[in-house]
Amino acid sequence: MEIIDKFKKFKESSSKGYSGLAIKNSVHQVSIILITKIGSLIFTAIIARILMPELFGLYSLVFFTIFTFVSFSDMGVGTALTRFVSKALVKGDTKKAKSYTAYLFKIKALLTLISFLVLIIFAKFIAQTYYQKPIFLALLVSALFVIILSMIGFIESIFRSSNKFQGVSLKESFFQITRLLITPVLIIFLIKYSLSQEISMMMIIAAMLVPYALTLIFFLFQAKKKIIFLKERADTLSNNEKKNIKIFIFPLSISIILYTILDQIDIVLLGKFVTSEFIGYYSAAFFLISPATALTTLSLALFPIFSRLEGEQLKRGLNKSLKIIFFISFLFTVLIIVFAPLMVGIIYGNEYSSAINLLRLGSLVIVPSSMIGIYLNFFISKGKTKLTAKILVFLTIVKLIVGYFLVFTLVKVSLFVGTVGVISARVIVEYIYLGILIFFSRKSDSSLNKF
Repeated sequence: MEIIDKFKKFKESSSKGYSGLAIKNSVHQVSIILITKIGSLIFTAIIARILMPELFGLYSLVFFTIFTFVSFSDMGVGTALTRFVSKALVKGDTKKAKSYTAYLFKIKALLTLISFLVLIIFAKFIAQTYYQKPIFLALLVSALFVIILSMIGFIESIFRSSNKFQGVSLKESFFQITRLLITPVLIIFLIKYSLSQEISMMMIIAAMLVPYALTLIFFLFQAKKKIIFLKERADTLSNNEKKNIKIFIFPLSISIILYTILDQIDIVLLGKFVTSEFIGYYSAAFFLISPATALTTLSLALFPIFSRLEGEQLKRGLNKSLKIIFFISFLFTVLIIVFAPLMVGIIYGNEYSSAINLLRLGSLVIVPSSMIGIYLNFFISKGKTKLTAKILVFLTIVKLIVGYFLVFTLVKVSLFVGTVGVISARVIVEYIYLGILIFFSRKSDSSLNKF
C-alpha cells in the first residue's frame, strides 16, 4: 500500500506544471521517434535490398536533394510558429494564435512556391551538369515533394505549438504503415517496365509520392478536428507584431540555409566525386546511424517548455536533458561500433558489406549531434538566433574547406577512401560545433546579448 501511495503522489506531482508538460511531451516525442525510426529502418532495408547499391545510391541522392529544397521552403517559419503560437496559447489568447498561424502560413506558401520553381528550373543542371547522374526526370517529379512535405511540416508545427504531440505520433503511424504497405509493391511493379536508370528513378520517386500525399490529406483532417484555435476568427496582426516575427525569422533563415549546406555538403561532394554505389554505401551507413541521432528530435518536445522558462529553472532543465542524452547516445555509439557487421548483414545483406567501416566511423557523430540538438533549441527558444547563425557561418566555411580537401585528396587513392574522407570531415565538424555551443552556453546572459 505504501508503494502504491508513493506512486500515486509521484504521478500527481509529475502531471502538474511545466514538469508534467515536459514529461508528457517527451513521452509522445519518444513514441514519435520510435515509430519514425523503426518504420524508416524497415522501409529502408526493404528498398535497399530491392534496388541494390547502385540504384539505392541514386535514390538517396534524389532524396537528399529533395530535403534540401524542403528546408529552404521553411526558413524558420515552423520554429517561429511554435514560439509565437505557444506563447499566445499560454496567455489564453486563441485569436492571436490563429492570427500568427495565418500570417506565417502566407510566408510559408510563398517560400514553398519559390523552392518548387527553383527545383524545376535547375533540375537539369543539378542532374546532368553537376552530379552527372541519370536523375533529371526524378528531380522533376520530386518537386511535388517540396509542396507536400512543406505543408506536412507546417501542420506538424501547429500541433507542436499546441502541445498536441499525440496528433504528430498518430500522423507518423499512418505514414509509416501506408508507406510500408504501398511503396515497395509499387516500386517492384513499376521498375519491371523501366527501360533505363533514368526511367527507373522517375518511377521510384513517383511511387514514393503516394504515401506522402495520403498522409497530408489525413493530417489536414486531424488538424481541423483537434486544433481548436484554428476555428477562431483571426485578428489582424499589428505592424509591430509582424516586425517581431521578421526579426525572429531573419537570422533563423540564415541559420537554416547554412545548416542545410552544412548537412548536405557530404552528399553534394559524394555526388560529384564518386559513383552511385558508394553513395549507396554511405546512405546505408547513415540510415542505421539515424535512429540514434534522432535523439536530437527529443529536444523538440522541450522547445515549448524552454520558451516559457527563465533563470535557474531553465538551466536545470537544460542540464538534466544533456545528461540523459549524453548517456544514451554514448551507449548507442559503442553498440554500433561493436555490432556493425551484424547490423549491416542482417538489414542490408552481403552486397552492402562495404558500408560496415563507414558505419563505425559515422557512429562517432551520434554523441555530438544528439547534444547539439538540445543546445540549439535552448538558444533559439530564448531568441538567440543571431548567435546560432554566426556559429553556422564559421562551421559551414570550415566544413567546405575540410570536406573538399579530404575528398579531393583521398578519392585519388580510391572511391571508398574518398567516401571515408567525407565522413571524417563530418565527424570533425560535429565535435567543433558541440565545443562552440558548450562554450557559449556557459557565458552569462549579458555575454550572449553582446554577441
